Amino acid sequence: MTIGASDKMAAFKNAMESKNATRADKFIALNHAHSAVVAKMESLQTDEERKAVEDAFVQEQNRCLRLQRKRCTTDDFEVIRTIGQGAFGVVRVVRHKEDKEIYALKQMPKKCMKKKNQRDRVVAEKSLLSRMGDTWVSALYQTFQDEDNL
Repeated sequence: MTIGASDKMAAFKNAMESKNATRADKFIALNHAHSAVVAKMESLQTDEERKAVEDAFVQEQNRCLRLQRKRCTTDDFEVIRTIGQGAFGVVRVVRHKEDKEIYALKQMPKKCMKKKNQRDRVVAEKSLLSRMGDTWVSALYQTFQDEDNL
């Protein structure tokens, strides 16, 4: 196997491990949420109250799953301000138009990444951020790309 092929294989392996770890984390979080709802339902007196709590939980889970399946674009965000610009792109504080959550959005021009041969660095950064659970490092919520940017 050539050096380039082994690098690609390692990057693919890292991406798959990261994706599987993220799925496992989501599954664990969903199980915790479900357990909390079941505990709350046990404390309720009437079937109507239990049904209302269960319906609210299912509705919220469906909303979250729909958001996860939706392909994200920069049009889904409102730019609040730019917080940094460097050799590899720009970082902005943005608000998601639908759920009103605040995020940091990093945009990197694809041409720049290709020109500077930074593909491996980008993959490594994505992999690292998707696994981080540190209070001092921003969590990676989602990645997406368009014709021009990562």
